[in-house]
Amino acid sequence: MFHFVNGYVFHLGLAIVVFGFGPHIQFFAGVFGLSWPNLPSPVVYAAGAITLGSLLAALGRRWTNPVQRAISNVDDYISWLVTALPVATGLMAAGHLTADYQTILAVHILSVCALLIWFPFGKLMHAVLFLASRGATGARLAPRGAKL
Repeated sequence: MFHFVNGYVFHLGLAIVVFGFGPHIQFFAGVFGLSWPNLPSPVVYAAGAITLGSLLAALGRRWTNPVQRAISNVDDYISWLVTALPVATGLMAAGHLTADYQTILAVHILSVCALLIWFPFGKLMHAVLFLASRGATGARLAPRGAKL
């Protein structure tokens, strides 16, 4: 149950942060020409903190659960790190938690770049491939009479 709930908390929180924060929306508008209303900053900050907590809880569970620890590999930890770093550095930049805002913002942008570089090579690609996987599973099980 933990894995199920924590997965939803993390994914929903990350979506709120990425697509609900005003500066992110301005970035998307500048790059893609698409804009939409932003959420209030305190809501986004809370979602970011909850998302980071969820990521830390998932890592703690991975370390303490013998089965998860046994099946974990380097990809799992790199994927966790490149996902957690943008969230953590974004919270630090938004909260002005370092002496030099420009430096932490640059680290935040670099961490997002690292995420985007790692994305197609690691398990993060499930964000795209889950559709093909579900379709292939349905096609394979349909002749066997599997009912939904």
